[in-house]
Amino acid sequence: MPSPSPVTATPLSPQTYKEEVWKHLVEREDFSNRIHSDPAGIPSMGVGYALAVEVPDPHAPKDPKNPKKSATKYVLRDLQKIGSAISGDPEHPYIFSKSEKQRLDKAIEFLNNHDMIPEMKIAELEKNIPPWRGDFKKTNTIISDLNLLRTARASSSRRYGPITRD
Repeated sequence: MPSPSPVTATPLSPQTYKEEVWKHLVEREDFSNRIHSDPAGIPSMGVGYALAVEVPDPHAPKDPKNPKKSATKYVLRDLQKIGSAISGDPEHPYIFSKSEKQRLDKAIEFLNNHDMIPEMKIAELEKNIPPWRGDFKKTNTIISDLNLLRTARASSSRRYGPITRD
């Protein structure tokens, strides 16, 4: 039986490549306009944009089973950058409320709790920030619709003048 012939790669422009990657992500991950827990319990939004990232933790003890592996911890991405991604305007980012910040901080605590078994950790993370199901009800979201509206109005009035009613 002859061996299969190799697949010939189709050259793509950088722009087409970016579009194809985006299309691939959207088809497999769906788009969420709300903060949600991904399958690993990590707070995420958009199309696979993790709000918490893993970084080296020089203060953590080494794993005795794998001493060459660096210890890590989760940290929240910069809230200003997350707010800019939510509002779509770096000049006028979404401002997180105190309770929203607390929920994100609590998620980081759970992610960094190495005493919890993974299944329990994910269950607690999902109680704090529900997973994306494609049909969020307003009560299951972390982003305040009122704060989002205020951000949009402030951004709009700075760009185009005050919003008036006809």
